[in-house]
Amino acid sequence: MQLQTKKQIINNAEFCRIFGISITTLWRLRNRKEGAVPHFFIGGQVRYDLDEVDAFFKRRKLRNRTLPR
Repeated sequence: MQLQTKKQIINNAEFCRIFGISITTLWRLRNRKEGAVPHFFIGGQVRYDLDEVDAFFKRRKLRNRTLPR
C-alpha cells in the first residue's frame, strides 16, 4: 500500500513570501529561456508545486557550486 502525499500548490504571493524574493525577481525566474522556475497555469493563474520548486533551487545551488568560475 502506497501513501499518497498531497501536493502543496502555491501562488505568486506565497512563492515570494516563502523564498523572500520580489514579484519582479519571480517574474524573471519564471520567464528565463533556459532554467526557468517550474510553473503551470490553473484557470489562467500561475501556480507552483512547492516540491518541484525546492528541487529546482537545490539543483541550481549544486550546479553553481560545482562549475568553475
